[in-house]
Amino acid sequence: MTTTQALDINPNKVNVIHTTRTATATGTTTDMWIVWHAHSIQCCATQDGWEADSEVGVWDANGIGQWELIDTVQCGGCGQRVGPHARLLFAEDQIEAAVEEVAAERKANVAELIAEIEARLRVELAEAIEDDEPTGSEMEPGAYVDGGIWVAWDFHPADNSDTITVTA
Repeated sequence: MTTTQALDINPNKVNVIHTTRTATATGTTTDMWIVWHAHSIQCCATQDGWEADSEVGVWDANGIGQWELIDTVQCGGCGQRVGPHARLLFAEDQIEAAVEEVAAERKANVAELIAEIEARLRVELAEAIEDDEPTGSEMEPGAYVDGGIWVAWDFHPADNSDTITVTA
């Protein structure tokens, strides 16, 4: 038996789902809470990464109630396992701390990814200027000249509607 209920506590865009599962071999029922951040994290330039509406879940590999979190998928571009920052909890009183922890982890991860992208864009921009050869355009990530100013950009790792831009 499986029941799942989304809980309406969503600070920092962190999701919480309450689920009740029954182990197939033992019949033991367990209440669990899954806490995760729903926005995608891009792992490489070839894939979008974990999609915001991808669902996390739990599984019991041996049927005796040893529940494990399913929170990653393998990127088809780089092979890296990607997924949201997530926690599997077995006590409701752990939710608030887990929400704060998941939000903080994601914030730190996104900041690290932004720094890596900015560093890569600075190198790409310097090489494009040195070679006098654009590698992108206003529509395609990379370096290009815009009104006499060299610009390099790429998509934001956690929000494909936003960009990260460096100029020279």
